[in-house]
Amino acid sequence: MMRRYGMSQRFRLCSALCVPGLGGAIFLILGGAPLTFAATNLVALALALGTILSGGVRCGPKAGRVVGAALVALLALPLLTGPDVDGVARWLPLGPLALHSGMVAVPLLVVCAAADADVRWGAAMLAAAMICAAFQPDAATALALAFTAATLTVLSRSPAMALTAVLGIIAVALALRGDGPPPQPFVEDVLPQLWAIQPIAAILLGATLAWSAFILLTLEAPSRLPALASTAALVGFVAMSFLGAYPTPLIGYGAAPFIGFGLAFAGLTRFATRDAAGG
Repeated sequence: MMRRYGMSQRFRLCSALCVPGLGGAIFLILGGAPLTFAATNLVALALALGTILSGGVRCGPKAGRVVGAALVALLALPLLTGPDVDGVARWLPLGPLALHSGMVAVPLLVVCAAADADVRWGAAMLAAAMICAAFQPDAATALALAFTAATLTVLSRSPAMALTAVLGIIAVALALRGDGPPPQPFVEDVLPQLWAIQPIAAILLGATLAWSAFILLTLEAPSRLPALASTAALVGFVAMSFLGAYPTPLIGYGAAPFIGFGLAFAGLTRFATRDAAGG
């Protein structure tokens, strides 16, 4: 019974990626984007689905902290290595691709933070990531982290997490400085641009992201608290894509969101959580 329940959860999480991923691929193809855009997204989606379905053992808090530290280091890497574009360093070069570091690192990072039994450790992970986002600068990553910290503050009533949420607001304000690179077609401003020419298509495409949020919000324990953190991060990324030249996750061109949320959704089935521990 437990094995079937776990597989059922994984299939639901797969649908949270498949629906926007396939909807986005249709948008890219019909919208006239290069075929490599849709192909890249679909390959990344397939890898993410394989990661979610692979199962694995449940991990305790120490493993989550190690993973969280590694993800913060990954988020900081562009600050050390570049590339720097118009004063912005938020990408991880991978062959012909440039992966958005926040989209890769933050989804699993918030799962690790929410799953930690010691709220102070989770707050520290998020705070370190916020500092990286402020220096890159990347307001989308900062907002995703701020939304996560605010959500966990409401759920945990932790003073440490509340201070982290305030730090998140400051990080967003700092990250909004300067103009940054211009928007890239099919990557950023996806829904606003589609709304201007095909409002119904924009609504349908936006609904695919709403489906992802619905799946995360209706997951059962022991994944509920990290799932709520994942929802907050997703909402933060999507919200900033309306406010500036930031990627629209899962429906726009980009492998990074599939990698990041694929790892996060797999993490939901692996990390022991405060829900399960009753803390």
